[in-house]
Amino acid sequence: MPIDKLDKLIQALEKYAQKNVSEKDLQKTIIIDTKLYQHDMHKGDLNDIQQLAPFGIGNQEPIFLLENIQIEKIQKVGKNGNGHIKLLNKFYDQSLTTMIWNKGSEIDQFKLGMKVDLIAKIQPDTYNG
Repeated sequence: MPIDKLDKLIQALEKYAQKNVSEKDLQKTIIIDTKLYQHDMHKGDLNDIQQLAPFGIGNQEPIFLLENIQIEKIQKVGKNGNGHIKLLNKFYDQSLTTMIWNKGSEIDQFKLGMKVDLIAKIQPDTYNG
């Protein structure tokens, strides 16, 4: 395409998008594989998820819904930019550490004792042993 036609192409694409693309089309969709319940946390199965690796395009890492998680500790971690948020939580009778990557600037959204629902990947914590 000749470069002098670029402006016309941009205008045509913008016009098409205004007519055919809705706000809903632009929202990210997350597909949840399953909800976790209290009895799931007592199985060793969650630790075995890594046996399904390697994860990638043809073998997506499972995504879970955990409801009614109580926040017990909130910490900002990392040294680059706004950093990350580390939450120590209680899920039924289990302690659970949650990392929210690159969202340190949003730490004020979380309060001690708050109950939240999480969409998460379950991974072993191997940081610092």
